[in-house]
Amino acid sequence: PYVKGSEGDQVAGIYRQRLSLASGRFAMIDEGLGFSLVPWSPSLGKQLGNHISGVSRGHSGVDWNFGRKRGIGL
Repeated sequence: PYVKGSEGDQVAGIYRQRLSLASGRFAMIDEGLGFSLVPWSPSLGKQLGNHISGVSRGHSGVDWNFGRKRGIGL
């Protein structure tokens, strides 16, 4: 089922493709067990096939981070 995101929601996964729908352009983010459609922006252009993450900022879009961040993992 469709669940609308809200401000502060996080998304992370591999940017698989850009979609042009009647409601606008979207990026499909593959999250492993599912996917998210997020508003496409020009900053995503060169990230196709790469891991990306971001935080929704409501009507002002998404703050994106590109690539995996290194950190302490267990």
